[in-house]
Order: sequence, then C-alpha cells, then structure tokens
Amino acid sequence: KEEVVAMSFVYKMKSDYSFLSSTITIDDAISFCKTYKLDSCALIDDNLHGSLQFYYSCINANIKPIIGIEVKVKYKDEIYPLVLIAKNENGFKNISYISTSSYNSFIEFKNLSMYASNVIAIISSEDSYINHLLKNNNIFAANEFMDSLKMAFKDIYFGIYRYRNKSKKELDDFKEYAAVLNIKCI
Repeated sequence: KEEVVAMSFVYKMKSDYSFLSSTITIDDAISFCKTYKLDSCALIDDNLHGSLQFYYSCINANIKPIIGIEVKVKYKDEIYPLVLIAKNENGFKNISYISTSSYNSFIEFKNLSMYASNVIAIISSEDSYINHLLKNNNIFAANEFMDSLKMAFKDIYFGIYRYRNKSKKELDDFKEYAAVLNIKCI
C-alpha cells in the first residue's frame, strides 16, 4: 500500500485585496512566512489584484509564491466555490481570464473547462458542491460532477478543512470519497 505523508498547508489564505474577507496584508503574510521559516506561501483571493505585489514580495523574500483564485462556478443550476491554482505562467493567464469572466458573479462550468490547462482545481470539504452532494447521499450526482471535473482538469485535489465545529464523520466521508476516486487530499 502507498505510504501517505501528512503535512499542513494553508492553501486558502486571502489578503486584504479580497474585500470584506480578510485584513491580512501581503507584507504581513510574507513576514509570517519569514518568522516561521516557511519556504512557500499561497494567495487565494477572489480576484488577482494583489497577485503581482505578492509574487514580487515572495521572490524578494526567497519564498515560493503560489497564486490562485477562488471562483464561483455554475454547474447544473448550482453555484459553488472552487479554488484554482496556477501551475505556471500559462496557468496564471488562464486563471486571469477566469477571474475576469467571473468577477462579482460566477462562471459557467463549460466556460471554465476551456481555461483549465495548467490549472489545479481544489474542491473544499467545507462549502463545495461535492460536499453538499455527499451530505445528501447523492453519490450518483457526485460521480457525474467529478467525471466532468476530471475531463476539464488534469490536477484535482480535495482540500480538507479542520474546524472545531466540523463533524468528524463528514470529514471522514469526504476523505473516503476522495480515496475511492484516487484523489489526493491536502
């Protein structure tokens, strides 16, 4: 059996560029990374306004910048959040287009899939469409959605949130579903 390596990683840090979502400045985030000797930092705002400042601040501090966005995606009349991370410059261009297309609203899934190249998709255990379907034991719809997502994105992960009020059973069900689909959790 494959060995599983557990590690903690904050993949959904928002900055003060995400209006009314965070008060963390990019300088504060970089300072935090330096203080705790972290070699990478992810910025996942709901826009890309701070991405260049973040990128150059990370480079100057010898920290690997990870840039992404959280967008709302419409799939079969349901709107849900999805985290998208750029793998490289081409991926950044793609999430830039997605960000522009979905600003203050949502993007249709079929349009999202046209710009999935070099982009990593992360499905949240907290507020995702999959989580909603699993809570309601709708495995057929969950499988159908995951098939569509796998056709669009080469790299898909499940993001696990461990909040105090989060049900252990709910997290275990989410992780079990990921294991069945052979999708890694972060």
